[in-house]
Amino acid sequence: MASFGLGTFPAMLMIGGVGRVLAPAWRQRGVWLAGSLILLLGLITLGRGILPFGAHIAHGWPGGQPA
Repeated sequence: MASFGLGTFPAMLMIGGVGRVLAPAWRQRGVWLAGSLILLLGLITLGRGILPFGAHIAHGWPGGQPA
């Protein structure tokens, strides 16, 4: 956990610095884009949870179903 934290620390500092440099309109667009992506990923996750288990496996087998 410590190595993960040390590895992501520089990226978090850079994001904070870039946020200060950008104009407010561009920051608002970034917030809107981030929120839209989070919503999209949530809907994808929800859709995968609703599908029956066999629908996920069928794509990996030639012909659609395991022998």
